Amino acid sequence: MWRKAIMEDGITEWRHITNFDGKYTEMMQSYCLQTIPYTYILDEDNLIVDKGLSGDVLRKKIGELLKKNK
Repeated sequence: MWRKAIMEDGITEWRHITNFDGKYTEMMQSYCLQTIPYTYILDEDNLIVDKGLSGDVLRKKIGELLKKNK
């Protein structure tokens, strides 16, 4: 269901990672994730622009970056 939603929403250009069991795993540790979901925003050179944003703050940042890159 999760992968199907990604395909249907057309958000396949980003890496998606999940942890459905909710436990702190080696995968979370290797990416230095503190919570799930945890967001990293990357620029066109795959450099981290921002991280750990959610809700309105995340939407605002994505909007700013999309306007900047037009």
